[in-house]
Amino acid sequence: MLKKFYLPLALATAPLITATNLTKQPVATPTNTSANTKNERINAAKQSLALEIQTMLAISNKALSAQKEVLKDGFDELYQRVMKIVHQVLNLPEFTQAVENMTELQKNSILFDTQINEEDFTNLALVSKVNEALAQEFPSLDEQTEKLFNIMYVTIANILANKQLLNKLDAETKNLTATTKDQ
Repeated sequence: MLKKFYLPLALATAPLITATNLTKQPVATPTNTSANTKNERINAAKQSLALEIQTMLAISNKALSAQKEVLKDGFDELYQRVMKIVHQVLNLPEFTQAVENMTELQKNSILFDTQINEEDFTNLALVSKVNEALAQEFPSLDEQTEKLFNIMYVTIANILANKQLLNKLDAETKNLTATTKDQ
């Protein structure tokens, strides 16, 4: 059936790379990481995330153009059906929880310069729900449908996750600023 690369790709590519490669400093613990160091990491991460979103959109647009060329007149109808499934997946509690867990791990990785394991992003319940939704809408899933789904799901899931991570980093910056002023 469907290759299962889309979920780890969607939930782990750009933000995981950003979160784990921001700094080359020694691993710090929450008690010995200064507010300035955390703010520097947060600012670097925010810049990287903004660039990742731009890059992801550019790649997605190129991939969509290629799919339009291949599918020609059938693109619009297939696109609508694929987006219906993507929206169903994005509204699943399993998706929301997976993104919440991932962004929390990434935020902590940025703040404390720790590593994240790819296994930390595995969510078998979500994979199962995605496969069920696809099988229901596309009983005989073909390669072009799978590609279009992967393009749209990976792009949208990554952008949503990046935005959520940016929001968490903004909140952390405000928290650090308030803590620093209180001292």
